[in-house]
Amino acid sequence: MISLPISGPDLDIYQYERVLSAEGVLFLELQFADKEANIFKRIVGQLGQADVHDSLGTTLWDVKYDAGADQANAARSLTTNEFPMHTDASFEDLPPKYIGLYVIQEDTLGGGVSQFIDSRKVLAAMSMKSRRTLRHTQFKIRVPQEFMQDKAFIMGSIVDKQGNFRFRKEIIALEECNEAQLEAISELETLLQDESMIESRFLKTGTIMLLDNRRFLHARTEVKDKNRHLLRMRFNPKSEIGVVVAA
Repeated sequence: MISLPISGPDLDIYQYERVLSAEGVLFLELQFADKEANIFKRIVGQLGQADVHDSLGTTLWDVKYDAGADQANAARSLTTNEFPMHTDASFEDLPPKYIGLYVIQEDTLGGGVSQFIDSRKVLAAMSMKSRRTLRHTQFKIRVPQEFMQDKAFIMGSIVDKQGNFRFRKEIIALEECNEAQLEAISELETLLQDESMIESRFLKTGTIMLLDNRRFLHARTEVKDKNRHLLRMRFNPKSEIGVVVAA
C-alpha cells in the first residue's frame, strides 16, 4: 500500500490515477490543516465524478458517531460499531468504482482501524463450485433505507465476469437463496476472516484514502473515540461517466 505526501495546493492527479489503478489502494497524507476538505473534494472531482448517496443527491457525507441515532439499527456510519468485510453500495446496479475517505479527526484511542482484502486472493483460494455460484447465479440484494432512491432491491451476482465483487451479507435476501448459494456465501465469509489475507491501516488525521471498491473488500474495527470524524465520497472514473447498465 502506497502513501504519498501532499505539502501544498499542487496536486499530481496523473500519479494518483496511476497508483490507484495499479495498486487499488492509495493513501495521501496532508501536511497541513484542511478542515473544509477542499483538497479531498478537488482530488475526487479531478479523478472522476461523485456518486449520489441518496434521494436528496448527497455526494459528501459524514462518518461519525451520532448520539441521537439508534446504535443497533441506524446507518453504520453513524455508529461506533465494527464493519464486517464488504464492498460499498453493493445494492446499486453498477457499484461505484472508488471510495474516498478523508480523516478530519482520527480515533485518539486507537479504534476504527481500516482492514482490506484483495478479492483476487479470495477468488484464488475459493472452490471452483463457489466461484461459479457467486459469478453465475442471481442474488436478491436489498437497498438499505438510508440509500433508498427508486427501488427496494436489485438482482445481481456477487462476482462479475471481471472478478469484481459486490458483497454486504446483511442486505442479501438469504431466505431466498438456494443451498448452493448459501454454501458459497458461507465459504466466502470464512475466507474473509482469514487473517493471513487481511491488511490493516490506522487512518491518521489528514489522511485521504482512495480505494478500488470492486477489487477490495474492506472492514473497520470498533470505534473507541466518539469524536472520530471522517468524510466519505464514492466516485467513478471519467471512463465510466455516462455508462448505463442494461436491465
